[in-house]
Amino acid sequence: LLRAFYNAITTVSVLDPTCGSGAFLFAALNILQPLYDACLERMQGFVDDLDRAEEKPHPEKFKDFRETLAQVAKHPNRNYFIYKSIILNNLYGVDIMEEATEICKLRLFLKLVSQVEVNPIAQNMGLEPLPDIDFNIRAGNTLVGFATLEEVRRAITQEEVKGKKEKGKGEEAAQFKLDLGDDLSRINEAAEIADRAYQLFRQMQTQEGMDGKAFAEAKQEVRRRLKALNEELNIYLAKEYSVDPNNAKAYEKWLKSHQPFHWLVEFHRIMYQGGFKVIIGNPPYVEYRIVQDQYKIKNYESLNANNLYAFCMERTTCLIGNHSWFGMIVPTSVIGLDETETLRDLLLRRFSISNCSTYSIRPSKLFDGVDQRLCIYLAKADKNISPVIQSTKYHHWNTNERETLFSRLEYSHSLVYASLNRIAQTGSQISTSILEKLESRSKKTISSHYGSKLQKITHIINYHRSPRYWIRAINFEPYFKSSNRSRSIHHVRDLIFQDIETSKFMGSILNSSLFFFWFISLGNGRNITGSDVHSFPVGKIDVKILTEMSKLFDDLMEDYKLNSFVRVRKDCEFQEFQQNLSKPIIDKIDAVLAYHYSFTDEELDFIINYDIKYRMGLDALEEDD
Repeated sequence: LLRAFYNAITTVSVLDPTCGSGAFLFAALNILQPLYDACLERMQGFVDDLDRAEEKPHPEKFKDFRETLAQVAKHPNRNYFIYKSIILNNLYGVDIMEEATEICKLRLFLKLVSQVEVNPIAQNMGLEPLPDIDFNIRAGNTLVGFATLEEVRRAITQEEVKGKKEKGKGEEAAQFKLDLGDDLSRINEAAEIADRAYQLFRQMQTQEGMDGKAFAEAKQEVRRRLKALNEELNIYLAKEYSVDPNNAKAYEKWLKSHQPFHWLVEFHRIMYQGGFKVIIGNPPYVEYRIVQDQYKIKNYESLNANNLYAFCMERTTCLIGNHSWFGMIVPTSVIGLDETETLRDLLLRRFSISNCSTYSIRPSKLFDGVDQRLCIYLAKADKNISPVIQSTKYHHWNTNERETLFSRLEYSHSLVYASLNRIAQTGSQISTSILEKLESRSKKTISSHYGSKLQKITHIINYHRSPRYWIRAINFEPYFKSSNRSRSIHHVRDLIFQDIETSKFMGSILNSSLFFFWFISLGNGRNITGSDVHSFPVGKIDVKILTEMSKLFDDLMEDYKLNSFVRVRKDCEFQEFQQNLSKPIIDKIDAVLAYHYSFTDEELDFIINYDIKYRMGLDALEEDD
């Protein structure tokens, strides 16, 4: 067991594909250290027990333990050996900013040096040469470059087809002479040779009395071989971007802006063996349009997401091995936005287990100063296995709860809500049960009852689409006065219905705690999208319920007006609503809806009290700008 465990932790490859200054890799270092230490301590125990035994043991017994402990003894202390081993054997990072990768390496070196008591009068201050991790922590664009040999195959094939088409048109084109199979074999063989040179270089770092000149020559040999391979692959990739490698100026400009990084070359052995064992990170939450002037990406399924974090998640599905683990902190939009649907489909195809916990930014937020509703997405990578999804509820939490936030997480079996193709944020079986009952009514939704602006009489409900704890839907125009601006149409949406009773029924739904639960469980936590409203299941409506709900809606509108006040700001006056004061009426609406959807008493109680601590709190009236 000890042998198997030690072999496992010494060979686990941990990658942060957008490592920045190395916070996640540094954390991985601190997690691996006590595991290494426990193994070495146990090895020493086995050897000591054997040496104390009365019978003379077989000379080969525990030979591997003795060899490992002998390696430890050649270093200043056990901790130094452990940290050096982890830094060399376990940690890998890539970042587009070269300065960030230098800081990352420096942090790891400082951690290593801190394990040694420096002797100012000794040679080299008593320090052995620091390990060279230039090939572990690399600068380059994670999103641009060939990850697998199959991607190279596609690029070469496309170029061959393009050449044949051009030749067929009678245009001058260079004859494509390279045989596809031979070319790929040659590239793969060259990558293997470069990898062997790298393995020799890495092995030299663990040897005592390492020859400095030989070490430098070995490093240069690795660089030379990698450079030759990268140059060839860059030519193939440039052609995919319609850049002519023979046009030196255009080609150099493209190389500088795109910074291609070819994973199958830079980390050949890991990729050849199937991929990384663990991928972790906190990728940038940057809209694609912001970087498109600098570089463009090709052949990504998740382009509709229009965000770099989504592209980074997709990229990891090519880099991670089977039976491996993944963890990233990303925006909640990954599970609750229409634009990320293709990304979700891809993740659920690649990951056999997906665990999602989600967090609001009010009252507190995961990262101070970062106004992003976040999802911690943990997953196990396997192919061709029906995915298992577990999720927590969407967390509102106070600053004083930070220390216990993760220890109190409750996951439950979740589902992909079919009509929206979103992952539900549940956290309990009762949440899942309510969503399943709603989904059973999804053949007829709110949008089934929309009217038209062409009607002579329209029945309009407008709702505020940027709520926090309450969703407001009203059938009257709220007070607004300003000399230089008009009511924000960005935050308000109008819905037109066929008749007045239907409009009041739908207005009641939008104001209900049930709809708030639906939006929080299936939405992005910030803005109510058109799909959130259009797709809400209604089913067949009983006439008696329609009449009862119409009266409750009238009562709610009057109560909203009664409890409202005029707020004055520098450039406008507007009507502010205190919806928490109207909760008794909203509870009655939810009771009627519970009957309509056949909820149990327990499910109704869950809906009425959903997130009540925060909804009825001091900041419950505030809305996002």
